Amino acid sequence: MRESSCWTRFYKKYLMELKKKLLILSLTAGFLILAAIYFRHSLRRRPPGIEEMWKEQLYVLAGRSYESGEYEDAAELIQEILRIDPQNRRALSELARISALKGETGRALSILEDIVDDEAGFETQEEYLYTLYDYVHLLIEEDRVKEAGQYLELIVSRDPDEGWVFRELARISALKGDSRRAISILEDIVDDEDGFETEEDYLHTLHDYIHLLLEEDRVKEAGQYLELILDRDPEEGWVFRLLARISALKRESGRALSILEDIIDDEERFETEEEYLHTLFEFIDLLMREEKNEEAEKYLEVIETRELNQYWMRRRLANIYSRGGCHDRALSVLEEIIDDEDGFETWEEYSWTLREYAAVYYRKGDPEEAEKILNSILERDPRSYWSLFHLSRIKYLRGELEKIKEILLGIPDYAIEEDKNLFIYVNAMLAQVYLDMEEREKALEYFEKYYSKGLDCPFLENIKDQLHNEK
Repeated sequence: MRESSCWTRFYKKYLMELKKKLLILSLTAGFLILAAIYFRHSLRRRPPGIEEMWKEQLYVLAGRSYESGEYEDAAELIQEILRIDPQNRRALSELARISALKGETGRALSILEDIVDDEAGFETQEEYLYTLYDYVHLLIEEDRVKEAGQYLELIVSRDPDEGWVFRELARISALKGDSRRAISILEDIVDDEDGFETEEDYLHTLHDYIHLLLEEDRVKEAGQYLELILDRDPEEGWVFRLLARISALKRESGRALSILEDIIDDEERFETEEEYLHTLFEFIDLLMREEKNEEAEKYLEVIETRELNQYWMRRRLANIYSRGGCHDRALSVLEEIIDDEDGFETWEEYSWTLREYAAVYYRKGDPEEAEKILNSILERDPRSYWSLFHLSRIKYLRGELEKIKEILLGIPDYAIEEDKNLFIYVNAMLAQVYLDMEEREKALEYFEKYYSKGLDCPFLENIKDQLHNEK
């Protein structure tokens, strides 16, 4: 009985404590509900400043989440602002930016498309220009280059003194294939560092300018501007890579190798692994040209230890294998990726890989298989002019000279003029064909087209000697 009474008292005491806790919880919950109702009611009544204060607090919290990479949380906080103010341009711009970072490019574009033409809806011009800038970048990512250029022109009209704007405008011109206009844009600003907000922005612009100059064979000028970058940023690996490339273009292979030898074993000098691998590939290429095959093999082993998760890297590796005579290894590398067309960003990238696949069969001594691959490309893209050129090489092996003329003379002049390498190879091949057909004047005409510009065609170097011997 005593034991039973003890349990009874304990049970009553437990019930009393439980009731107290439940009462406290009920009061707390009631207070929170009332506070929420009061806050929502306050927002509807819009007392002076309360809504703006709440939105600014949400922006602060969203900013913290954004900076720490918690994009889902940041998006939810921005959505809360939009529940209060659905047309808030700043919030919509931030939501688009977050969506883009989450990989939701389509959604980001959709959000911005509804607001970029409504400048009046933005509180400040600066806010509007930032939104336009984000929109331009998204359009470029989606290859909507023409539209990107139109909106960038709008930015230029509003803020003509910003160096980065001209850099982006030049970049768009280059993407549209108009390298000369891109150079013309940058020429007006590259010597005015004060027009850039930061030294980093200025150096990025110089970097773009150098690449464009190299595309136009203005090697000497490119070297001068690269020396300027080298004075500012002597530890950057990519600077030395470009300097080596310029030396190679000047046919100073020894100097190019010397430049890269000083940095190739110091990966920390490169910002990314991709930049380092780019340099390694170029270094191996130079070593192979100089017939330093043992050293090339050593650095090739370094590449083989890396995870080559980008298809251009595997294509480059296959090219090195094939040029070194390891055709089966090259085919094996390419066969791992050619069945995954969706893994390539563009058709151009995929067709380039298919052309390399054909080239390996060509080097291996199987022109029939190479021809099948090239014809499969041309069925889908009759304007694949590089495929036509490679097809002409196969026809040359068979002595089909008239067919080669038909193929190469059918390529539009503008396509040949726009692509420096295509210009060299097509004219060199035609020079060789006319020489074989004993039409010496025609051969000289096509030979002079590229040789007068100081250009060489690596696999047709004998043309000059043949023409010289026949004088």
